[in-house]
Amino acid sequence: MHTTKLRGWATVAVVAGLILAGTACRGPARDRAGGNADGKTRVLTFAQPNDEAPVQLKAWAGNVDRRSGGSLRIEFKNSWRDSEADYESGTVRDVQERKVDMAWVGARVLDKAGVTSFQALLAPMLVDSYDLEEKVFEAGIPAQMLQGLDAIDVVGIGVLPGPLRRVLGVRKPLVTPEAFAGTTVAIQDSALAATTLHAWGAESRAVPSGAELDGVDGYEQQLDSILGNHYAATARYVTANVNLWPRPLVLLMGEDADKALDDSQRKTLRDAVDDVLPPTFGALRAEDGTATSGLCQAGMTFTVASAENLRDLRRTLQPVYDQLGTNDKTSAWLAAIEELKAAVAAGPDLATCSGTGSATGPQTVLDGTYQQKLVDGVVVAACTGTAPPRSPNDEATLELVLKNGVVTQYERRGGPGAPWEIGWAGTFRLFRDQIQLIQESTNGDRLTATWSFNGTRLTLTHLTGGRCGDNAVWTTHAWVRVTDR
Repeated sequence: MHTTKLRGWATVAVVAGLILAGTACRGPARDRAGGNADGKTRVLTFAQPNDEAPVQLKAWAGNVDRRSGGSLRIEFKNSWRDSEADYESGTVRDVQERKVDMAWVGARVLDKAGVTSFQALLAPMLVDSYDLEEKVFEAGIPAQMLQGLDAIDVVGIGVLPGPLRRVLGVRKPLVTPEAFAGTTVAIQDSALAATTLHAWGAESRAVPSGAELDGVDGYEQQLDSILGNHYAATARYVTANVNLWPRPLVLLMGEDADKALDDSQRKTLRDAVDDVLPPTFGALRAEDGTATSGLCQAGMTFTVASAENLRDLRRTLQPVYDQLGTNDKTSAWLAAIEELKAAVAAGPDLATCSGTGSATGPQTVLDGTYQQKLVDGVVVAACTGTAPPRSPNDEATLELVLKNGVVTQYERRGGPGAPWEIGWAGTFRLFRDQIQLIQESTNGDRLTATWSFNGTRLTLTHLTGGRCGDNAVWTTHAWVRVTDR
């Protein structure tokens, strides 16, 4: 699973319905090059590595369409460079070589392309809370860092906030320099990440997003990816308060694509970024809360680094900061962020099982793991009344895990070797022949259905609540038990 790859089936159906409705209302037919036949719509192809664009990116694309009155449209090219360890570096090259108009990459990888302007934002253990990240964005610091992209012949459109990256420990908690010493830690490719781990005595290994944990002792990841990739099945520890750095999304455009736009369109792309910033931080906090709860239910241990542990980790990072300080601009941004950090006056964000509402509930007769297969068109048809044509990858295997009052639904595409991705998470309660499902989110859906179970097949009927695609997902086929838990 790539980062920010989580998808909710009901959300997929709603988005699909809106896209179909928008297409029907837009009017003029589009030509092969992407624009309208009358030349009024400019379509920008946008490479992004996940199966589905991150929520904040889709919101930005929607704002582009709205602000431009339909004269600009973003066309996502999903799963770009899938399964490649250097997918982000490759994506930068693809923008430079005009293989795609636009793309996003994590700011972390740009130092591999020769751009060091984002390193102050990614300095290890500096931006360690969402309150501080929000202040940094409000101060306009990430937007200033975009100037560094001029050196590699791409145009910076904007920077979107991203989740905090934590340390996943496979066999032991990684909370001290001594614990890191001699280990191999997986990373998404980044020179600064590799330098940081080296300072702690660890070897880094660049891996594809969603990689297996074979041969590594740890992984720098965000919480929702740890949950969605089922890493709790093979790893046991997350550092509760060692927040390495944020994972901001940098939006890039090729120079030729930029030259093809007028000033109004260029302004639209950048203003649409500003629209997304305020609500994103609340979404990131909620995402971490949901993932923490799910990981606690899965048996993950959140190990809290003591004040002494944190001091030791920061002390051994001094050579990294000394190197960063040799660049005048980076040094100035580091000082600005440190000043904001002092003003925020808060410690690193803490993720623990205490207070997450994740206490184990009673075991039920339905506890176990179930599977079914579902064609995407069934979900889309439930919302639009019309099923789209079949495509090679439009059938997913769904897995439903019910355990001690917690429900988690996953999906997998591409056969047994493909990764599982989380699609829906929450809690459930049984009332005689009724089951209530409550989604874990700020505005979580509440679904109620009638259930029957013959020891092998769980059948749900008469579902109420939720959104247009939920009935298709939960009730179209029986869920077949594959394991007891």
